[in-house]
Parts: sequence; structure tokens; C-alpha cells
Amino acid sequence: MGGLFSSPGLQYLMANVQVLTARERAISQNVANVDTPGYQAIDVNFPLAMARALAEQAAPGGTGIASPATMPVVGNPGVMQVDGNGVNLDKQMVQLAKTNTWYAASSEDLMLQMKVLKLAVTDGGAIP
Repeated sequence: MGGLFSSPGLQYLMANVQVLTARERAISQNVANVDTPGYQAIDVNFPLAMARALAEQAAPGGTGIASPATMPVVGNPGVMQVDGNGVNLDKQMVQLAKTNTWYAASSEDLMLQMKVLKLAVTDGGAIP
């Protein structure tokens, strides 16, 4: 990815939003399976997922978008219940709240960066 979107800060923010989206999906899957016997909780390996997302952005001919479906998922065992389920619902809700907070902050920062780019492209709204 090049041009206006090649700044490291902007690339990091875009990757961060992608990884946080993948983490939200993992948490949603955990919550959906809270009553599934034998289900083990999962999470996204954040450092590895960020490295992959940034590598996709830097790859020649890359789309700049790392699919949340391809993010590295790791086991996140909770306290095992009698039926073998390892999802701790309270822990998942705390994780979801943290992830949503980071997502909102990253999204807001990304939108501000886009506004700055728009301002630069439109010459600050100056009339010639």
C-alpha cells in the first residue's frame, strides 16, 4: 500500500482495528458456546495478529486488509465446568468491554487521521 495511506501511524491504526475486530469475533464465539459441552474458549494472539496485519499492508500488491478470519487464534482456557466447557462468561464480558473500548478509541483516531488527509487533499477548503 502506498501513497497517502502509507504512513506508519495510519497503517498501525488500520491493523489495530482489524485485529480488534477479530478479537471481538472470538469473544462472540465464546459467548455463543457458553453452554456447549466440551467447548474451549479462544482468543486472538494480539502481537502475532498485528504483525500479520502490518505485513499484509506492507506486502507488494497486498490489499492492506488482513482478514479477521485469518487471525491467529489461541486457546484461552477458563475454569473447566463439569461438562468440560472452558468458557468463563464473566471473564469474556470483561474482555469484550476492554476490546470495545480499544476499538472505539482506535476507530476514532483513524477517523481523525482520515479527516486530516481529506483536509490536506482539499487544500484546507481554500478557495483559489
